This record gives sequence, C-alpha cells and structure tokens, in this order.
Amino acid sequence: MFAGLPVVSAAAPSLPEAPKSEEEVAVESALAAWEKGQWIEVRGILDPMLQGGRKLKDPILNEQALRHLADATLSDDSLDPDLRSQLASTYIDRLLAEDPEWRPPEGIHNASLYSMTAELRAQRDRVQFDECLAERAACAADREDLQERYKDLDQKHRKLLKDYAEQEVEVRETVARNRAVALVPFGVGHFYNGNRGIGATFLAAEIIFGGIGIGLFAYRRANCVQDPETGILECQGPSTSDYVVRNNVEQVFGWAVIGTLLADVIVAQVMFKPYKAQEIRRVKRSELKGKDAPPPPRKKRNNRKNKHKNGRDKLQARPVPTLLPGGGGMGVSLRF
Repeated sequence: MFAGLPVVSAAAPSLPEAPKSEEEVAVESALAAWEKGQWIEVRGILDPMLQGGRKLKDPILNEQALRHLADATLSDDSLDPDLRSQLASTYIDRLLAEDPEWRPPEGIHNASLYSMTAELRAQRDRVQFDECLAERAACAADREDLQERYKDLDQKHRKLLKDYAEQEVEVRETVARNRAVALVPFGVGHFYNGNRGIGATFLAAEIIFGGIGIGLFAYRRANCVQDPETGILECQGPSTSDYVVRNNVEQVFGWAVIGTLLADVIVAQVMFKPYKAQEIRRVKRSELKGKDAPPPPRKKRNNRKNKHKNGRDKLQARPVPTLLPGGGGMGVSLRF
C-alpha cells in the first residue's frame, strides 16, 4: 500500500523593485494629475523642479516633465493668455535647445502645444538662416579682401622676381692649384701663390747665403791641398786658427742655406691657396639661369694651352742645354 506524499509547490520569489527616486515619484504624480486635467497641481509639482533652468538627472524624465509642464501651462485658463504663451515658450525652447529636431508625440497634448512648437521651430530656423546669411556675407567680404591682398602681394612678388633677375652678381671662375709646385724652393711656391714680396725675400736670402757659402768653399779649395793618401786638406795660411774660423763660418752659411730652403718650402705650404680666381666678371642673374642667353665672350690666352688641363696647374720639368766653365752640359727647366 502506497501512501501519497503531499507535494508542496511554491512560486519563485520575485526580485524586489529598485526604490524610485524623488524626481520619479514627483513626475509620476504630475502625470497622474495631468491625466485628470488638474493643471494647477501639475504646475505646482513640476514648476519648482524646473524653474531657473534646472534639469532633472534623467534626460527622458526631464523631457516628459518639460513637455507636460508646457501643455499644462497652455491649458490653464486661470493664467493670462500672454503669460501662458510666454511661460510655455520658455519650456519648449529648452526642449529645442537640447534637440533641435524635437517634436511632441502626436495625438496626446493640446493642439496649442503643437502649433507653438511648429512656430518656435520655424522662428529658430529663420534665425539660423539669417545667421548663415550674415556669416556668408562676412565670408564673402573677407574673400574679396583676401583676393585684393593676394593680387597686391602677387604684383610685389613678380616685381621682386624681375628685380632679382636683373641684379648683377660677381662670377668667379676658379682653377685648382697643384700643391707640388709649392715644394719648389727659391721662392717658386710664393710666386705661384701670388706672394711676390715673400718669394723675392726668400730668393734673395738663398742667393746671398748660398753665394757666400760657395765663395768660402771655393776659397778653401783654392788655398788647400788634399793629401792623396789621407784625403785631408792641408791649408796654407798665417795660422791654424784662421782656417778653423773660416771653416766654422762656411758651415754656418751652409746650415743657413739649408734652413732658408726648408723655411721657404714650409711657409709656401702653409700659405698655399688651393684655388685661384682665373676670371672675374659681373653678369645678371637671369643670364646664369637662362638657357637661351649666350655666355659672355671670354678672353683668349695664347701659349697657355697646357696650363689648365683638367682644371689644375701642372708642374713641368724639361731638360735644357747649358754651358759650364769646363764645357757643355744639361740642365732642368721648371715651368708651371
């Protein structure tokens, strides 16, 4: 025998609703009064909440409150008609300021609310249109002013370009120098660099020192006899001290010649100019850039065909015949 067990079923407990805020409770009370046509009560609830430009926290709730407040204000016969229109228009303007495309729901409110909304929207559109026209006129005026300024600047720019093209500039044609020429002593490097005074000074000093040294050496060779066995020079003179002094002076001038030659070469290298201005002339800038303008005539130079080959000076050494006291011989001629 089976005994039936009673089955007890209970519905699942529902979740508690979230508590409503004070604003929601107030708006619900105003909507309930609006449905009953109690316009003064609707205004008494919503007007303190929205006056002075204040807004409700919920945007949807704020839109409902303003819309029903505007409807209740237009429907309230206890107010002056002008005052009703003025108050309701402020509420509708606030809604249009939030959303320019705002429209009240169809078939719910008073007809005066829809007509006022359409009128205010048209008025806002006219104001916006007038502002656009004014802005467009200002932009057109600015455009004309900018065009005039552009024309003025363009004319000045063209004049500057013309003056710049007609301006004369100095053109220098340079040629690369050969540093090996500055290694030649006897002032050759200085004459090559264009320092004639320094070159003449070194040349005179080298000739003087070299001449004195060669003269002393020739005098010693003439007055001394070399022993064929020992190779020692036996000099005849009043005393040995005179020979020693003469020998020392000869060595001094010998070292002086060597030092002068070294100083000549070193100074020429230090003062060496890598480039030389071959030709200087003045031409217009337009002639520098223009392809059709013929180049100015250049001066012809004779007997200098091999001087500037590949844009660089060349040092040339050539053998030449020469005469010596004992007969003929060969010498070297340097040309650059």
